Amino acid sequence: MKREEQLRDVVSDIRLTCGDLMNFDEDCYIRLGDDDLVFQIKAFDDSDIYLRDITNRMTLKRNRYVVFNTCAIIGKEPELCDVLRWLSTMMREVFIDGQGFFFSRNAHEMVKTEYVKWDFTKSLLKQQSCEVISFLWATMRLAKTGDV
Repeated sequence: MKREEQLRDVVSDIRLTCGDLMNFDEDCYIRLGDDDLVFQIKAFDDSDIYLRDITNRMTLKRNRYVVFNTCAIIGKEPELCDVLRWLSTMMREVFIDGQGFFFSRNAHEMVKTEYVKWDFTKSLLKQQSCEVISFLWATMRLAKTGDV
């Protein structure tokens, strides 16, 4: 499976698990209308909302309530804290150190410990290596089969 597909699956599961990533708020991605146009919410006030078109980087000002009632919420980009929250729903113990993360798949012993290096200079999940994405995808698949 390609990195993009694995990332899409992992991000989708994280957004479902961490519901606050789906809030209609700043930095949330939305789809307007029937088009495939995706926008990121940059700011809003009592009546207006400012959207950044991710395709051509234009910023648009629209009526906040019209947008809210006509958009499909895609969600925010998961960060390290969201990944850790998500992992903790699948596993009892999640350990992190200055190099990356460690965690145990066995709740009683450190028998099967995995190590994957998270690049701390990049906070977003989508900026991480193929190794991290593949590891998270495999962990998610194992959790769904009950083997974690």
